[in-house]
Amino acid sequence: MTKNKKQIDLSNISKTKNDFISDIASKVSVMTRDSIFDMLDPLDTICNLYKIKKTYDYECEKLELKKEDIIRQSEIVHHKIDEEYNFKIGQLLHEHKLFLQKCEIVMKYIENNKIEKEQIMQAIIKLQERLCDSQTQLEEKKYIKELISQMLDLIKQNNNQSANQLNSITKELTSKINNNNKNSLEDKHE
Repeated sequence: MTKNKKQIDLSNISKTKNDFISDIASKVSVMTRDSIFDMLDPLDTICNLYKIKKTYDYECEKLELKKEDIIRQSEIVHHKIDEEYNFKIGQLLHEHKLFLQKCEIVMKYIENNKIEKEQIMQAIIKLQERLCDSQTQLEEKKYIKELISQMLDLIKQNNNQSANQLNSITKELTSKINNNNKNSLEDKHE
């Protein structure tokens, strides 16, 4: 029995060796003859590695150029946005300045009208005092009454003109504010 066990053990070893050799042979048969030589040729391997490295370097350069192009394009867009912003702010400041000038002119006009009205009212008061004076003659009193009525009409006309100018300025201001709000809302949506 011991001899048989040894024989069995040897047969297992020989089967294991045969399996190993057949396994290697099957793998070698899959490989082409050129690939085996390529694996054994160090210069060819170095050349292939160099090609791979150069391809990698080329792809990295392409990506770097794309990155620089994107940065350049974003700078151009940023510059255009800054220019448009500065242009619109300049327009708004210019419109604001013009509006303030118009307001100043109207305020001076109103102030002048106020001064004129005060002067007219003082003249009317003096004329009324003269009208009430017992020494004033009847014809002069008629003339003073007509003059007072003309002065009051002048004050009413000035009031109407001032009111009309204030209304037109208020409408202009309101429309500009509405247009600016509308434009700013449109810009936000874009």
